[in-house]
Amino acid sequence: MATIDRRVEELEVRLAFLARDLEALDGVVRESADALRAVERALQEIRDASSGVSERASDSVELPPHHGRW
Repeated sequence: MATIDRRVEELEVRLAFLARDLEALDGVVRESADALRAVERALQEIRDASSGVSERASDSVELPPHHGRW
């Protein structure tokens, strides 16, 4: 009976460590997801800003007379 008690106790200890590690990993995943969302928002802002700039630039740029002629 002592070996069963020892094995159960060993399993309980392992389970406790696994639960702790799982909580730590969950925190890392949540932080990574938050960081990824922030990067995606920043990238979208850059895209929005650059599309506005390129539209305004193409409207105001005059090509030289020789452009496109061979």
